[in-house]
Amino acid sequence: MFSSTIKKWANNLSLRHLKGPESQPIILNKRRIYIMPSAFGSLFGLVLFIMLFGSVNYNNNMGFAVTFLLASVGIISIIHSNANLSQLSIRATASNPSFCGEPARFYLHISTKNASEKYSISAINEFSEAQTDVLAHETSKITIRVPTKIRGYINLGKFRISTDYPLGIVRAWSWLYPDAKCLVYPAPEVNAPAPDWMGDSAANINNSDAIDDFQGFRHYQPGDSPKHIFWKRFPMTDTLLTKQFASGHEQDRWLNWSSVADLPIEQAVSRLTQWVLHCSDSDLKYGLILPDKKIDFGNGESHRHNCLKALALYNPGSND
Repeated sequence: MFSSTIKKWANNLSLRHLKGPESQPIILNKRRIYIMPSAFGSLFGLVLFIMLFGSVNYNNNMGFAVTFLLASVGIISIIHSNANLSQLSIRATASNPSFCGEPARFYLHISTKNASEKYSISAINEFSEAQTDVLAHETSKITIRVPTKIRGYINLGKFRISTDYPLGIVRAWSWLYPDAKCLVYPAPEVNAPAPDWMGDSAANINNSDAIDDFQGFRHYQPGDSPKHIFWKRFPMTDTLLTKQFASGHEQDRWLNWSSVADLPIEQAVSRLTQWVLHCSDSDLKYGLILPDKKIDFGNGESHRHNCLKALALYNPGSND
């Protein structure tokens, strides 16, 4: 009970300077580093006290020598633990966006501002812990994870850099709050119905006078137009093939908010997310229409990201 109270007080003391996200990189100096005995260090201190008491009681010079020698080792350990964190430079970056429900990953790039190497450096938050050694003039990268519960941007939040190097007698630490955030895509709806193709795409097709150039065949994918399926080949190969044309107008698809407007907001966003993934996996050209944004036809990873980002950041209140 007493030990947990001391730890809580020490953490509150070391957190007092973190009022908000810090600019990067963050460099640790002596004013930010705190040191306390570890569990092993507390036992070590108790043993030293007992040895000192016994040496005083029996006036044993050898006991005094051993006690003070071990005490000096403990003091030197404090100095080395502090030096192991001093002048560390930490920069946090986000990984690729994750889907809601999956952990967001942040990368910590740790280097040292002096020529000495740093050992057993741990990065700890409420949900994960990672450890690395930092060599002189090199940058180490470790991953720290944060769970996601809502779409949009998520901050890395506060985490602790600590070390118990060299002997584990004391633990040195510092709290950090870097200005780093990761985009969280909406979670796709499970067992979502097939996409609803909106009239804008049909208008583009019907009003086009261009003659499509036949390019070849590919395997059938859900969402392909039935009139492009090569039905004559099916009885011979038992495989559905789809004709491909150069213009690609028949593959233009609109994903429109109006088709999911009767659903709860988050379910509607999740359904559109699933439709975006469906179109992307099927290599279809598609566009996205939201109440506050319209993304024109396209395909590929960049277009997929733009659509998912628009869904992740969609805020119905902004349209009021």
